[in-house]
Amino acid sequence: MAQTPPRSKACTPSYVAVQPGIRAGIAALAPAGGPSGRQDHTPSANAPHVPAVHEIHVAVVSPEEAAYGTAEFWAGGRMIAFTRIEDGDLVLRIDPSRDGTAVVLGARSLAAALAEANRLLAVY
Repeated sequence: MAQTPPRSKACTPSYVAVQPGIRAGIAALAPAGGPSGRQDHTPSANAPHVPAVHEIHVAVVSPEEAAYGTAEFWAGGRMIAFTRIEDGDLVLRIDPSRDGTAVVLGARSLAAALAEANRLLAVY
């Protein structure tokens, strides 16, 4: 298999290709018919419905913050997440809401917000 050259940007996402026929993940390690050990993501009947956030605003407040890869993600008048650089990779930190309920983000909105954060960080 040919190796690809290393990427020049530290914040560029990396992808791992899985060869056809190989099932990745913990479910592949479980015996047939046995439990996989994966968390059940089915909401319980008494779980409160949390609407997804579809409007996310991104801000980079200073060149100093940009140097650490910090971009703030805002929705509904509060900061819901932020990025920072850890071990040469841009990571996203999402904290639970104030009342302890889950933070639910629309996938397209999150992808667009991450792209905007990457663009804003590159400006500095």
